[in-house]
This record gives sequence, structure tokens and C-alpha cells, in this order.
Amino acid sequence: MPNISTVRLRSRSLRPRSPIDESLGESHGTVLDEGASSVARPPQISSLVRSASSTTSNASATNSVTADTSVLPTVPSSDHPSASAASSQSDNERNQPSAVIAQIEEIFEAVIVAVEQGTQLSLPLPAVIRILEIAHEALLTGKLVTKRNIFYQDKQLFRDQRTVDALVDNIALTLGVGRHALNIAAAGKGLVAGPISLTLDDDGSILPCDDATLIPTPDRLRHVEWSRAQWILVIEKEGKGYPDLCTRRFLFSLHQSRPYIPVYGLVDYDPYGIRILRNYQRGSANLQHERDCTVSTIHWLGIRLADIRSYHVGIQEDIADSTSQTQASTHPHSSQGQDSQIPDTLPSQPSSRTRSAVSRQSAFEANTASLSNRDRKVALETLRSLPANENDEDGHYLGELQVMLMLNVKAEIQAVDNLGDITTWLDSKLCME
Repeated sequence: MPNISTVRLRSRSLRPRSPIDESLGESHGTVLDEGASSVARPPQISSLVRSASSTTSNASATNSVTADTSVLPTVPSSDHPSASAASSQSDNERNQPSAVIAQIEEIFEAVIVAVEQGTQLSLPLPAVIRILEIAHEALLTGKLVTKRNIFYQDKQLFRDQRTVDALVDNIALTLGVGRHALNIAAAGKGLVAGPISLTLDDDGSILPCDDATLIPTPDRLRHVEWSRAQWILVIEKEGKGYPDLCTRRFLFSLHQSRPYIPVYGLVDYDPYGIRILRNYQRGSANLQHERDCTVSTIHWLGIRLADIRSYHVGIQEDIADSTSQTQASTHPHSSQGQDSQIPDTLPSQPSSRTRSAVSRQSAFEANTASLSNRDRKVALETLRSLPANENDEDGHYLGELQVMLMLNVKAEIQAVDNLGDITTWLDSKLCME
């Protein structure tokens, strides 16, 4: 690896999901469409109470209820009379366990009233109540539960992990708090390695990170002991989509403890890679209620087309040189006029330099690919999301996305490794920053 000391982060990504619909009046069907490749957009908890829908899931009728939209409490909107009071409440106050417990108990009381009145609810209410019950218990006992653990506590009720994921995020959004305020966290997926050690809050144990170590949830992190790290490198692999919240919050914690240490991102050269970087910088559209999970100063280290094409330019020069040499050898007296003797046939074997150039050209083509229709759609969506008053980083995103679309090319991080030595490339890139 490079000689410079580093903290490396590598995280598996979550598959992209549709943003949570923040409209209280829009109606949706079931939370999860098992026949689709993505999760259907869930309505807010405040809109679960509505007239009966003819569309229900395969669950039994007891899992579907319907009632008036006024039954459950809602988060005040900007035009609500109490909106100013709600907006003046600090995030810290709203995220206090006692405040969250009170909100959950208000929902319980409202649901009891709805049941006593014999009304029905349209979304799988038992799943919502079960998650609220687990969160309530976790807050009372001070324990942390994972979304995976919630799913396995009642697999028959939830039927799919994605149902739990969607409802947990939706409950947090409706209550106006972050997921961590419910004492619910995603199972760790990211890895950290470098000259740091982590002190955990639960038992005070120290977690060295000399080798790849599973990132703990930020709620368990008490202290980060820094050694000689000079920068933080985020490496995004193992899938396409948004990085998980645990990794993003951990990166935020590292940056907060050492804000003067630069943060770099190394991602694939494709529209998803740029979207991932922007997710670290600005957060995801469907988790805007989450706090302390963005690092706006993260810098795009690579890979870019120039990192691959710089080798490709050398190939073209080799081919041009080899072509001119071949012409000179096959037409040695071309400058002496038409009487010069020209060989009847060209050499049967290309020169070693030509073979090397063709081999390197083949290597470039083997390590790049064409954009899929989905890639192009993501690129166009990202272009539309870039601000009009773009900064230097957004300008780089804009230019690279346009080049991707025009040249119809993408590549993974391994393309740099396969075409050369990624450690040498990485060392030189970091030294240039």
C-alpha cells in the first residue's frame, strides 16, 4: 500500500430505493411489492389511517385496518399553526429518549381509540405497532437493536427485511427524529483499517483497526484514538447504490474529531460512483431527516477517465510509432520515386512493439464497458440534481458525467489495478493532492 499513513473505509452499498413520499394526502398500495425489484414508496405513518383500500397484501385481513386520517398524530408542516413552535425545538430535545418515548405512547393511545371505534387501517398496522413496541422497549432499557434483529423477531409478520427497513425509516421521518433516536440501527457492513483505535461505549473495550475491522454503530463509539493518519480514504465497493447510514455516520464522526485531515473518495467510474460521492457529501433524498451523516469536504480522488485514458494515450502513440516504422521498413526507397522496388507482400508477423500496443489496447477494452440504460438514467438524474451555482467539485461531476454519456464508457476501480499497479497509482495520486 502507499507509504503515507491512512485510514481506509470500505463499505457495501445498499440498493437504491425510491425516496419516501412526504405528502400526507397521496395514497399508495402495499408497502412492499414482492414482484418488483425495488421497495414501493411507503406513506407516512400519519397517513396510514385512511379509508379502506381494495388493494391489500397477501396477509390476512387482520393485518389491514382503515380509519380516519386524524387518528394518528402528525409532524406539523410549515403552514400548520404549531409549525413555528415545532421548528424552534432543537434537534437535541427532539431526539431525547423521553421525548421519543412520549411520541410513541401517543401513537399507541391513538391506535387504541381507533380500534375501540371499530375503524380499520389500510397499511399492515401490526408491523408498524410491532416496530414501535420494540423501539419503545429499547429506549426504556437503553439497549440498541438492529433492523435485522427486528425482522427475525417476527419473520412471519414482516415477511421481508425490506419491509422493516422502509417502516423504520418512515417512523423516524414521521416522528421527526433520526433512526438512532429510536435505538434502532442497521447491522454494520462497512470496514475500517488504519492507524487508529476505537473505544466502545458499552464496555470500554478498545478496538484496534490495524486490520480490516467491522465498523461499530456510532452510538457505541466513545472515543477515537488517532496515531499517525494523514488522510481518510473512502473506498466504495461491494454493490451499487447508497452507502449505509452506519458507515456515513462513522465517517462523520472521524471527520468531526479531526476536521483538518482531508477525506478522499475512491469509487467506480460510472454514474453510480458519482452518486455515491454526492451521497456522502449531501446525504440521500429519502433520509433527509437523518443528521450527522454528511461530509461536505470529501474530495473525489478517482477513478476518472483520465486515470485509464492516460495509459490509453500511450497505446495510441505506440501504435502510431509502430505503424510508421513498419511503413519505413516495407517502403525503404519510397522517397526515390516510382522506380523504387516495393515488396510484393507485407511482413507476415507484426513487430514486438506493435504486439505490445495491441495487447495493451485489448487490456483497456477488456476493463471498460458500455453504459446500460439504467446507467444513463442515473446519469441524467444526477445531472438534473446538480445545483445551478455549482462549485468546483460539482463542475467535475458535471464534466465527467457528460463524457460518460458521450463516449458511452464506464469502468470499475479494478480497471486501474488491471492496467497497472493500483498501489503505485494511489500513492502518486495522494502525493499530488
